[in-house]
Amino acid sequence: MRPSLPTVTIEDSRAVPAGLSMTLSLLNNRIARSKLARSALGEKILDRQ
Repeated sequence: MRPSLPTVTIEDSRAVPAGLSMTLSLLNNRIARSKLARSALGEKILDRQ
């Protein structure tokens, strides 16, 4: 069986960047959250001293 060449439709070319940007925004959200958590933790430690 010969593999057929993948035909790229307009929907596909739109869906790929959308999925990529969604993944990137999720990663950015996680990084922002961890930064916020770290700064909050740092403030708590400073408050105790």
